[in-house]
Amino acid sequence: DNDFLLIRYNTDGSLDNSFGMGGIIATEIFNNTYDEANAVAIQNNGKIVATGYTFVNNQFRLALTRYHANGVLDNSFGNNGIVTSNFSTDNYLAFAMALQSDNRVIVAGKSGLIDNEFLMVRYDTAGQVDSTFDFDGKVTTNIKSGDDACRAMAIQSDGKILLAGYSTDSNNKSSAVIILYIPMGAVGVNNIITSAVQINVFPNPFGERAILISKEKLKNATISIYNSYGQIVKEITKFFGYSAYIYRDNLPTGHYYIRLEQNNVQISTHKIIITDN
Repeated sequence: DNDFLLIRYNTDGSLDNSFGMGGIIATEIFNNTYDEANAVAIQNNGKIVATGYTFVNNQFRLALTRYHANGVLDNSFGNNGIVTSNFSTDNYLAFAMALQSDNRVIVAGKSGLIDNEFLMVRYDTAGQVDSTFDFDGKVTTNIKSGDDACRAMAIQSDGKILLAGYSTDSNNKSSAVIILYIPMGAVGVNNIITSAVQINVFPNPFGERAILISKEKLKNATISIYNSYGQIVKEITKFFGYSAYIYRDNLPTGHYYIRLEQNNVQISTHKIIITDN
């Protein structure tokens, strides 16, 4: 039965008695569970955020806590200052965290059961998963066939998100990994809000091909498909009509983003998933 543990020291190294109980805070996420905090950050309003994971019902889940400057749990965040997240039956563990200037929280780590992937999840200031981030609040990136995990992260001055960690292949050989993600506004968030044309893709996920359907007739449109690194991997230009087939060709499985432009103006975006099923 481990708990989240935070300790604050004075500048001379002594415990700060104004923080928690004698400078120490222990927070239980669930009763009689294994909880581990791996990263902590201070928001620009002075509130303290910690993240890690909890093990409950035979599953690892993301866990976050937020405190006032004196160490009291902030009841305006999640459920009385505590947030846990699981998106499926997979395991979800956080090892790193970064704060945006608007106090949104991005945590990073890994998700999966055996073949783990890099994981990022963004939360709004109330502790809710931010669905405007990569369409559903989370980003996963598969590197190799074994265990992939992010262990550190940072947000650059241009808004790009940098993750660092490791990847293990099928021969149990590990490699260092650094991934740079473009700001979501480049193909997502800001432009989704202002989308002028609604599009749908069916089926989604898909294995070989899918059809893009627009509610309005497209004229001289460009359909660009981006991978999770922000690179264009497929493009259809000078398109006219209501629908277009999207063929997988040799694209690997994973998450991709459709960006639709007409007369050099972005009018819509959409997320697609390619699988082997």
